[in-house]
Amino acid sequence: MRDNKQEDTTDATRNGSMERADEPQVCANCGEEIETEEWHPLVTQTDDDGKFRVYAFCDENCRDKWKDD
Repeated sequence: MRDNKQEDTTDATRNGSMERADEPQVCANCGEEIETEEWHPLVTQTDDDGKFRVYAFCDENCRDKWKDD
């Protein structure tokens, strides 16, 4: 019989790469650590290869600068 027990942590798409959901998030623009207990802006995109990406930002200014690039 196979054990179907699932791992307690999951992977999450963060800043354009696969990372563990329990690791600290950093701003996709400036690299500062993001306080995940508070609201912060996100941008989502689907790449040409069909991968869904979530980009997190420390504030609206960093999000806007990232979008302008």
